[in-house]
Amino acid sequence: RRGLEIEPGSRAEQAFGRRLIQALSDAFAVMIFGEGFFHADPHPGNVFVQPDGSVALIDFGQTKRLGYRFRMQVAELVVKVSGYKKMGVPDFTDEDFASMEKFACGMGVEFLPEAGKECAVALALWLFDTSRSEMPGGYEANELSANNPTRDVASFPRDFVLLCRTTLLIR
Repeated sequence: RRGLEIEPGSRAEQAFGRRLIQALSDAFAVMIFGEGFFHADPHPGNVFVQPDGSVALIDFGQTKRLGYRFRMQVAELVVKVSGYKKMGVPDFTDEDFASMEKFACGMGVEFLPEAGKECAVALALWLFDTSRSEMPGGYEANELSANNPTRDVASFPRDFVLLCRTTLLIR
């Protein structure tokens, strides 16, 4: 008999889930930040768990190459978001909102004129901080919500589209 036998709901299943997420996170960090070339379609049907518990990706029909400058911008964005993890929604200042909007615009993100001042921070949190339930500006983390921060985005740069999609799929 091949494969792993794990009792659903067990501690072993929880531990395996954490290892799987860590393995995928590590793999995508290397692909995105190290190699600048990543698998852009990591839905569950394209992720296989090997009998030894290692992870294999298949179907490289959607991939994306990222330039060095853009990769460094994304790395800086992730660092900014990690600094926000300690902050509650009331802790954000107008300076935080203006700084993130300027940064996002520098990456090529364009916001609608009616976008709230909090939109750029909410967008960054939505993409890179899955632990947050409350978002600034009344935005919501649920990607299907009418109050998701993407509603106030006029356009994303091409490089960002597949990267954003990938971050949402590996959550």
